Amino acid sequence: LDQALQAFVLGGAARAQRGKAGAPCTMLVHTTQRIADQRPTRDLIERRYRELKDEWRYDRNSGLRAAFKHLWDEDFKSTTDGIESSRVVEFDEIEPHISIFMEAVVVREINSDRGDVLDYDLEPTLKAIAIGGNKLARGLTLEGLLVSYFARQSPQYDTLLQMARW
Repeated sequence: LDQALQAFVLGGAARAQRGKAGAPCTMLVHTTQRIADQRPTRDLIERRYRELKDEWRYDRNSGLRAAFKHLWDEDFKSTTDGIESSRVVEFDEIEPHISIFMEAVVVREINSDRGDVLDYDLEPTLKAIAIGGNKLARGLTLEGLLVSYFARQSPQYDTLLQMARW
């Protein structure tokens, strides 16, 4: 989960560095369909994201900067190089965008009980970590989807197929 959160931050910062700071960015966290299981996941992610944000703000040299740089150098750069080598940039070029992106991110629990929504028409620059189950899985478009994290397993073929489509 930590690496997924870090990848989301780096993806959003890279998007800003490429001139698309106003574009929506979303991270999907898919839990079970049970709403009772979603709330603890949301609480865990809110707490961990707040810790990451505070560490970046106040003590990034204690290891978070190195972790971001390592993930950028070992994953993002090589992936970008394989797609379009002219777009490869060094970590130092995206680093100035990390703080702004991290501050913009909201955590939302998307289910029929909670009432949180992802309305990209009302919030066209939305940066969100969306946590949910069935409501996320059935027809909801997640604009600017950067990272998908599945906190569930399923032996059901149709569920696995839907998860693979993301």
